Amino acid sequence: MTERKIHFDPTINLGHILTAGTFLVVAAAGYATMDARVSSLEREQKTQKTEQRETVVNAETRLLARITEQRAAMDQTQVRVADDIREIKTLMRDGFRDLDAKLDRKADKPGR
Repeated sequence: MTERKIHFDPTINLGHILTAGTFLVVAAAGYATMDARVSSLEREQKTQKTEQRETVVNAETRLLARITEQRAAMDQTQVRVADDIREIKTLMRDGFRDLDAKLDRKADKPGR
């Protein structure tokens, strides 16, 4: 058995040049393609972020409008309740006054 050693051949031929040239062209084309894809994805991402911001702003605007409406409705309800309580207090005061007057009249007329 004879040992085979790896032997370096320093000659350059046309095949070597074509292989190196093809490798460089394919590498450059691959880089250009990947760069175009990355740029496209970045543009899409910026568009999506802008759309998301607009959606959030619209939702916040609608929410704030709804909160304002609810607060106004609550304020109106509180005003109505306060008016109703004042009316009930007045009615009770008048009722007690009438009751006191009737009791005083009854006290003035003993036999009845």
